[in-house]
Amino acid sequence: MKNSKEDIIESVYFIIKKSRNGRRITAKQLEKEIGDKYKVHYALRHLLKEHKIKKVRGLGMDRIDYFYQITNMTSH
Repeated sequence: MKNSKEDIIESVYFIIKKSRNGRRITAKQLEKEIGDKYKVHYALRHLLKEHKIKKVRGLGMDRIDYFYQITNMTSH
């Protein structure tokens, strides 16, 4: 399989890790980069379950939004 589930999970994790330099990343932004809403949400659920990322509630442009960050345990 060209786009296996593991590849999608690794891609989402890499994008979140890459954006750590002060920029917060939302599921919408991930969907734009990956191109598939369902694969992004699958990867986010998987990464949250493994405690590799965390979901942070914060203020977006015009409402409350959720952002994803790498957890401190895996940021090395």
